[in-house]
Amino acid sequence: MAGYLHQSNVFNILGVLLALAVTVISALLIYIRKREQEGIRIKLESDLVGLKGMLNQHFMANTMNAIKALINQGKTDSADVYINKFSALLMGALSQTKNTMIPLEEELRFIRLYIELEQLRFPGQIQFELAVDPQLETNFILVPAMLLQPILENSVQHGRRRPDCPLNISLTLFPQAERLVILLQDDGIGIMVGKKNKQTNRQDSFGIDLTEQRIKLLGNQYKVKVDFNVDEVIDSKGMVSGTRVIIEVPLTTASYS
Repeated sequence: MAGYLHQSNVFNILGVLLALAVTVISALLIYIRKREQEGIRIKLESDLVGLKGMLNQHFMANTMNAIKALINQGKTDSADVYINKFSALLMGALSQTKNTMIPLEEELRFIRLYIELEQLRFPGQIQFELAVDPQLETNFILVPAMLLQPILENSVQHGRRRPDCPLNISLTLFPQAERLVILLQDDGIGIMVGKKNKQTNRQDSFGIDLTEQRIKLLGNQYKVKVDFNVDEVIDSKGMVSGTRVIIEVPLTTASYS
C-alpha cells in the first residue's frame, strides 16, 4: 500500500512538473510579445535565438519519459532524484528568461544540472569535466543567459558513438586579455557527421548554430567583440576524434550597454 501511495505521489509531482513546463513556455511567449511591442528589432532577434535554445522539446519529452520508465520499473527513489533535478532545471530556465545577462556561477550551476540529468538518462555513457580558472569571480562576472547549455546538448545528442563507448566532454573557462575564453571539447563523432545524422533523423536540435547566431547578434547590438569558432579535432592519424568549440566574450561585471 505504501508503495502504491508513493507511486501515486510521484505521478502527482510529474503533473506539477508538466504544469511548470507549461508555465515556462507561457513566460517565454509573454516575454517575446513584450519585446515585439517594444519594437527593438535586434534585441528581439537576439532574445528569440537564445530562447529557442532553452530546453528544446526533445530533451523535455525524453526526460519525462525517463522518469515514467523509472516509476514503471519500481525505481521510485531514482525517479525522485530525477524529478528534483528536472524541477530545479525548469526553475532555472524560468529564472533566466528575465535577464539577457546572468552571473557566470548561475550559468555553471544550470549546466551542471543539465549534465547530471543526461548522465541519469544515459548511465555510464557521459563523462563530464569542468575546469574554471580560480581567477574568475564567477559570482560577479556576467555572461549571456543560456550560453553553454545548447552546445553541451549538441555534444550529448550528436556526439555519442555507441553505448559501450562513453562520450568525454571537457569544459574549460579562463581569462585572457580582458576576455572570457570558453573551450568545450568532446571525443565524439565530429560535427560534420553529427550534422549529417541530425538531418537524417530530422530532429529539432538548436545547439551550436543557435548559440553562434545569438552571441553574434548580442555583439552587433552592444558593439562588443565576440568570437565563436567550431571545428573538428583531428588525431595524430588524421582521423576525426571529436569537436572543439571556442567562445570568447568580454570579461565584464556589468551588462552590455
